[in-house]
Parts: sequence; structure tokens; C-alpha cells
Amino acid sequence: MKKNLHLSDFTNLASSSSIPKYYGEALVALAKENPRVVALTGDLAPATESDLFREAFPSRFFASGIAEANMGRISGGYGTWGIFPLSIAFQFF
Repeated sequence: MKKNLHLSDFTNLASSSSIPKYYGEALVALAKENPRVVALTGDLAPATESDLFREAFPSRFFASGIAEANMGRISGGYGTWGIFPLSIAFQFF
């Protein structure tokens, strides 16, 4: 099992598909390597391809709705518990 994932592990995928799909696949790969990875999104799963993560790890996927600022706070809380949160949004407000 690989210990570290690098961007170069996925760059060949970027040329063959959309960037969001490449991002979603990278999220799934990270979560397979580390059971502490969770994903949070603000109703953007289809647009960011984080629905790939949701399908692979439904118990580790959280939708905050249209509340990106709160999603940031939730992510900070997860971090204090030793969980690695990935907050997925276009931009925090």
C-alpha cells in the first residue's frame, strides 16, 4: 500500500477527463489510503465530482447545504479530533 500520494500520480488523468472528475478520483484515492479522510461539500457534489467520494464512502461524506462558512467551522472541529477533513466548495464567503 502506498504511503504518500502525489499530484503526479494523477496528472495523466487530467488530460483525459475534466478537472472535476480528476479531483473526485483523487479524493477517493486519498480516502482509500487514509481512513481518517472525510469530505464535506456545500451542495456541490455533482459539480465537483465529489459524488464519487460519496458513492465510495457514504459514511464519510457530509453535505452542509448552502452554508460554506459553517462547513469551514465543522472542518476545523474535525481537525481537532485527528480527522482529515476535505472541504469542497468553489469559494468560502
